[in-house]
This record gives sequence, C-alpha cells and structure tokens, in this order.
Amino acid sequence: FHHMSRFNALMLRLTSVLILVAIQGGLSDRSNSAVAQTLGASSSDVLGSQFVPSDAIVVGELKIAETLNSPAAEMYPIEIVDAWAEQNLGIAASSLESLRVVLAAPGPGEPQFGAVLTSSADIDLKGVSQSLVRNGEGEALEVNGRTCFGVVDARGVVVYQHDARTIVVATQAYLDAVVRSTERSSSRGTLARLAESNPPGVNATILSAIEPVRPMATGMLQAMAGQIPPPLQPFANIPSLLDAIVLRMNLANTEGSVELNLLAVDKDSASQLGELINNGLEFGRQMGLAQMAGDLDPNDPMADATRRYME
Repeated sequence: FHHMSRFNALMLRLTSVLILVAIQGGLSDRSNSAVAQTLGASSSDVLGSQFVPSDAIVVGELKIAETLNSPAAEMYPIEIVDAWAEQNLGIAASSLESLRVVLAAPGPGEPQFGAVLTSSADIDLKGVSQSLVRNGEGEALEVNGRTCFGVVDARGVVVYQHDARTIVVATQAYLDAVVRSTERSSSRGTLARLAESNPPGVNATILSAIEPVRPMATGMLQAMAGQIPPPLQPFANIPSLLDAIVLRMNLANTEGSVELNLLAVDKDSASQLGELINNGLEFGRQMGLAQMAGDLDPNDPMADATRRYME
C-alpha cells in the first residue's frame, strides 16, 4: 500500500505535467500516413524494441557519443566527463554509444527498471570502479542463472555483462525480462510495438505507452474529479484519447530543439485533443490576465498599456 500511494502521488504529478505539456505540444493521429510509413522502416530508422520487455511503459534512449560531439555540447566540460569515464569505467566517454532506460508498468512492489549501456569499445565489468559496483573477489551474485554484481548504495539493483560491449543495470526482479526481450521469440508488448514504428530523436528520445496504465490513470482522475476546477475537468479524458507520448531531442546545432508528439488513439481522439489544447490555451490566457489585473496598478499608464496588449 505504501508503494501504491507513492505511485499514485507520482501519477498525479505526471498528469499535471501532461496537461501543461499538452497545451504546448504537437498532436498526431497515430493512424495517419506519416506514422504509418514508419511501420516499414528499417531498424536503423526506428527506436527499436531491443531491451524493451513486454510490460514496459517507458523507454528512453540517449545517444552519448553523438551528444558529446554535438555543437551544443561544446560549452560543457567534456574533458571532465572523459576523465570520469576513464577512471570509473576504464574507457573514454567518446566510446560510450548509448544509454537506454526502461520502466516497467507499476505493480504492488518496488518500481522495476533496467538500463542498458552500449559501447564501441570492450568494457571489463571487473575493471569498473568499486565505488560503483561491488565487483571484488567473492562478491558475484547469481540472478536467474546470470552472474552479476551488486550496485553500490542501490539495494536490489545489479549489473550484468550481456556481452563485451553491453552492460545491463537492473533491479534483480526485472533483469531476466530485460535480457530476454532481446530474443526473437520474446513477446512484444504495447511499448515494444510502438518503439518498432517510431523514429528516434537525433540525440535523445523518450517514448511512453499510455494503454498499459490507461485504466489506472483514468480511475485516479475520475476519483479526483471533484478536486479539479471545472474548466480543467475535460483534461481528465486525456488518458482515454492518447496512445503514446514521444519526446525527441536534437542537439545537432547550438540552439538545439525539442519535439513533443502526442499520438492519439484515432482521428476523433486527435480532434478532441486539439480542442482540449485550444481550450487550455484560452484558459491559461484568461488566468494570466486575471493574475495580471490584480498585480498591475490601474493608474500606471505602462501597466494599463501592458494589460491592453495582453488582451
């Protein structure tokens, strides 16, 4: 119950963020031709379902080497990142290709997750700093027949060497699901199918499937209906209208860009979402004007001009 109450609080915060994001984000009908075209794309053109278990609801991927080499990264202390990687992982940061993180659908126990680090150079797990991994003599663990090491200061989290250039960090209970999801015979869940049909961002991507948590999210919002201001109550329908949320980041130039897509269940849902976004924008404008009216001095000509401009 304690874990579920924590999750409910988290879902409430995420729902609030989603409402704000929906007001500013892009909107797509998942059945439209632009998305349908990706179904026939090659594996290099899509995010892909590698290391995405059937019960996962969120997958995020950061292309580390490309991001470190992007123009936007020139202002950051890359030398420090390189030194940290050499000291703690035994390889240069520029050799780290990608980091993929997956989150499982919520359950009655602790949250389950996995993270997969891939490199263009071999990684010796026993050479990783003991400040990060308990990889000393006699400290190996067996998890579902796989030799792992515990992660320092992270109870129940282990690290496993999948191959010479791939390391998996996961909760013990989720490690097997993460590793088995790479097998051709493994079942594909909602998120995995979405990942197989959506292109990645240039540098980073976050993809979230709504369907697995739709009943829980809808139930929570309906239970909170009396606490939601009437103008915002229609936003409680968002989970029933959405199939997925896709966030892509592009740091190929110094300005950088972030693209948000809301994939609707169908065309009717996309139309309803569009109406919600427009209503949300108008509600936000009215709220801003009301706040401004209370803060501005009606006898100040500049304040009056500002108010008229906003109207």
